[in-house]
Amino acid sequence: MKTSLVTFHQRGFWVRNDHLCLWLEALGQAIDQQSVPSAWLLTPRHLWHVQAVNCAMGGSAFVNLDPWVKTEQRKEDLLLLCGQAINNLLAEGEMLSADRWNVRLRDESISPKDNAYFSQELPTETFLQVGRAFLRLLQGEVFPTGPPFPVLG
Repeated sequence: MKTSLVTFHQRGFWVRNDHLCLWLEALGQAIDQQSVPSAWLLTPRHLWHVQAVNCAMGGSAFVNLDPWVKTEQRKEDLLLLCGQAINNLLAEGEMLSADRWNVRLRDESISPKDNAYFSQELPTETFLQVGRAFLRLLQGEVFPTGPPFPVLG
């Protein structure tokens, strides 16, 4: 299974692409649920969607949070967003619907194929681990400075 790198302030972790793609879409969903999202979130929201679809199609992503999280306020915004994405995943129960997430990962502007990326229900905990790793990374916890970075899952 391919992996992708997520970094922030020279710390980071590797994560399986199928786990990352769903987490990035969960972040996008949390942005979409905001009545008035912070303007700075709109560009990374689009990029994260493209990266999620790319990962789902078998590609890789490099998710560097540094260009987007330049201030403490932005970091707080993203921490709250991660919390909302985690709550959304928890609300779906112990298993996530493959059909629902396949629909979110279809984008004809990126890939004209009508692929089903996930073939069965997905254990929620797998994706919560990615979300918790994002939280810890943003808070400066756990992850070592510089490579080699740990691999999740």
